[in-house]
Amino acid sequence: MKIKSLAVLLCGTFLCSNLAQATTWVKLHELSNSDKNIYIEKDNIKKYYFNSGKSNEYYYTTWVMEEYTKEQKSPVTGQPYRYETTNYYFDCENKRYTLDAVYYFNETLDKYVDGGEWEISADSSEDWWEAKEDAPVRLQLLIGCLAGVAKFELD
Repeated sequence: MKIKSLAVLLCGTFLCSNLAQATTWVKLHELSNSDKNIYIEKDNIKKYYFNSGKSNEYYYTTWVMEEYTKEQKSPVTGQPYRYETTNYYFDCENKRYTLDAVYYFNETLDKYVDGGEWEISADSSEDWWEAKEDAPVRLQLLIGCLAGVAKFELD
């Protein structure tokens, strides 16, 4: 899946902060703790089919936001941030995930601090990461999958 050039250019400006604020974030109490709160962007959950074309091979995408109680440092620039938003891809059937974007924001969520985008393969999830039983992302995968099922599979 190709990253849209316009989105990449705009994220360095004010639109990334608007993306973080103009959405409906739902707190995931099961994942939140004293160090951070975790939210899922419920209105933007999408379902896509892998490029194989098989109707039973699909994945969900959604944004996840982590709100840290203490200031964090960007792994690239060292700039301080309090919010991290990540666009996850979840293959529920194979319990695999990947991401194509991470953005860091200041303590009031109105200033983009740092971030990056990556091109990922939508042919299959073979080269995505496995969400192992004890990995923190495993619960995010399960909640993302349940949210996707609730949105697309239930009547």
